Amino acid sequence: RGIVNQLKDKGEVTRAWLGIAIQDLTEELRKYYGLKDEKGVLVTEVFKDSPAEKGGVKAEDIITSVRDRKVESSHELVKVVANLPVGKKISIDLIRKGAEKIVSVVMVKRDDSDGQKRPAVEKYAELGLKVSELSPEVAKRFGYNRDERGVVILEVEKGSGAESAGIRAGDIIKGVNNTVITTMEEYRRLVDSVEKGSALALLIKRPKVGFIVVQLQK
Repeated sequence: RGIVNQLKDKGEVTRAWLGIAIQDLTEELRKYYGLKDEKGVLVTEVFKDSPAEKGGVKAEDIITSVRDRKVESSHELVKVVANLPVGKKISIDLIRKGAEKIVSVVMVKRDDSDGQKRPAVEKYAELGLKVSELSPEVAKRFGYNRDERGVVILEVEKGSGAESAGIRAGDIIKGVNNTVITTMEEYRRLVDSVEKGSALALLIKRPKVGFIVVQLQK
């Protein structure tokens, strides 16, 4: 299970300091994002109207330091942010699509009364997958925030390469070969552009886990 959910179970405010969900970087994710020696923490979700969103933090940003203090794991980020002053503007260093950026975020106090909302269907069979654009209704069905975007996997064909690779129903495809996707049209275009027999790298978001990278052959 991902670090975000472990901390949430213990009552930590992992999604409330800034309004983000986070996870550690695996070696596969480091390769996917083209990281070399850089270290940091991956943002898997930014909540609507949160301090992070207002400050310009985005999903798939990699936070490298907060207030000039370097962070190399989710646990370190939890500790650093927990001690930040409410109402003060802080600087966050991050990497976005290979470029270094600095954003400023004003910290707010957690309000436990404001729970995060937890969270047509056009189907496109490819790669042994039955997929759909993620509507608010489908997002709610799989336990995602209703503002989540991407292409959700509804079914995985038995005996397919996708099943062997460990892809599951409920996974969201967020990217294909390092290109972000949010719609069925983008998914179709990218998958169709890959020749049969060639490899695809799918960036997948999984409930209670976070981001993973899956390699498939078309």
